[in-house]
Amino acid sequence: MRIDTTIGLAGMWILFPEGKPYQNYRLLGYETGNKMMTEIPVEPVHEINHPKNAIIGWSVGSPKSGYTYECRWLW
Repeated sequence: MRIDTTIGLAGMWILFPEGKPYQNYRLLGYETGNKMMTEIPVEPVHEINHPKNAIIGWSVGSPKSGYTYECRWLW
């Protein structure tokens, strides 16, 4: 999710295919367009983990304008 303006909260839901749950995941943030920038672990203000690892929901409070936030998971 790319943030281009100042906002108070940004969130995302990811639904996984039936029978193919995720094992674990992490949230990262980095400056948009800067491939050399170190990825920064992001601590969400809200986080939802489905008991069967079928859904991830998360929100970032006051995300930085000009940054990209993403979720990476392992199957």
